[in-house]
Amino acid sequence: MKPSLKDRRLAMRVTGAQEEAIKNAAASLGQSVSVFSVQAVLAKANELLADQRTFNLDAKAWDEFTSRLDAPPTPISPLLKLAKKTSPFNS
Repeated sequence: MKPSLKDRRLAMRVTGAQEEAIKNAAASLGQSVSVFSVQAVLAKANELLADQRTFNLDAKAWDEFTSRLDAPPTPISPLLKLAKKTSPFNS
């Protein structure tokens, strides 16, 4: 498998203390600041996105969740009235 071509740049502004901490952390792992930064930022991005895409439920909570999904929707009177109005963009 061919390695992906890195054809994009990502720049950030940091304080002197932040730069020093990042450099020290990268050096402690024997990595360049670039490699360290990309790995750290990507790990955090993947963690954040996973938290938004998945959730874990026990069996009881899963049954409650699926029963609510399967139940017919509850009508919302103001929304029904709004849906019956003529759009101001079509007049």
